[in-house]
Amino acid sequence: MSDAKVAGLAKQMRSQTEKSDEYDLDNYSEQAAAELAAAAFAQPFDVDHAVRCSLVIGGGKGIRGRYDPNLARGLAQALKALGFEEDSGASLGAAGAFKHQHDTGRNIKVLHVFPHTQHEAQGAGGGEAAGDAHATLDADSPAYQLLAADSLDAFVALAEAHLPAYAQRQRCLRELQAVYLPLFKSIDDKLVSAQPLSPAEEGWSAVCSADALQERLAWLQKAMADLVKSGQLTGPERGDVVKSTAAKLEAVQVEIATARSQGKDKRADKLEVTAKQLQELHDAADKAKAIEPRAPADALSEVATAYRQILALRNMEARAKADNKLLSIEQARQVGQIPELQDKMRDVIAAHRGWFEDQEEVAARFAPARAAAQAAQKKAQAQQQARANANAGWSSVGGNSSKHLSRPAGGASKGRGGGGSRGA
Repeated sequence: MSDAKVAGLAKQMRSQTEKSDEYDLDNYSEQAAAELAAAAFAQPFDVDHAVRCSLVIGGGKGIRGRYDPNLARGLAQALKALGFEEDSGASLGAAGAFKHQHDTGRNIKVLHVFPHTQHEAQGAGGGEAAGDAHATLDADSPAYQLLAADSLDAFVALAEAHLPAYAQRQRCLRELQAVYLPLFKSIDDKLVSAQPLSPAEEGWSAVCSADALQERLAWLQKAMADLVKSGQLTGPERGDVVKSTAAKLEAVQVEIATARSQGKDKRADKLEVTAKQLQELHDAADKAKAIEPRAPADALSEVATAYRQILALRNMEARAKADNKLLSIEQARQVGQIPELQDKMRDVIAAHRGWFEDQEEVAARFAPARAAAQAAQKKAQAQQQARANANAGWSSVGGNSSKHLSRPAGGASKGRGGGGSRGA
């Protein structure tokens, strides 16, 4: 792969003006693909909207030979080195993320990359409150659906269905507070002062308002506290709550002491209430027994079955290599199905990833499936070894039996002959 070809495709990608475009990496080596990622995605794209670059990196039997089997690995490593995060729930509007997808309709493997853009940079920091900075948020994104809910009841129904865990609610709360509350406050302030709204702000004003959002944030905060008090926390969530409430409690105690010293008893009394609430949350989390998150049983079964097949095929391949044997045509065909099984696992896991759930959390929910597959494979290997030992044992015993039986026969004949002689 020539440097000029890599540079040319990188330039083409950075010149992308459409929100989404596709690029075929057939005949790219793992190293060339890594160089392409560095050249294309190291710097923000110079566009005023969110962008998705879809890289075709493999496919079915008809085209599989055109692609380096290590493309996915090389690209992922290169992107992570640039600070990108693998996020199976990423969509247009995300930035600094990538995800794998098996397009079953076309039977191709695609790596979707969501690069940083100048649009994103302009909307960061102090510009977060500007409506134009968020005009490209997908209508099917979790944040948009929560904001666009037509009532608090509708919002609660969505949150309870899609944000069951503490960490999910916490991320949602932080994003809505940090990004969208300033936006809607700015819009409301303009409306009150009769200032004109930009087209993007007009669009957002029809979605939600600062008052409605604050009402939803209050519900989220209470819902998070309810999970803590009922002990519905995973190990990492429990640790986070214990640590964060301890730090907040310490800070509030300092504020209480300061208020008392300044004679601001009313403020101190209010802070005492806050301190009591923090202490209750801290104690509840500290005493709670961490729960084990689990994906739905049918999804766990699908992943466990696929992973068990992968382990069995890898074991078969390793045995053949250890014995210095070539795989049969049928065995080679079966081993060739490993990428498809991996895609199936990835698709099932991605389909069950919740709103505002990170990669580690969804992996933890599917950990029982991997553990079950590994245990089943270990048991199968033990049974296989036991059968092999038994067969070897029977062969050995059978051979020894023949020798043992021949000796008494020979000895008896000799004895009988001797006896006859003595009798004579």
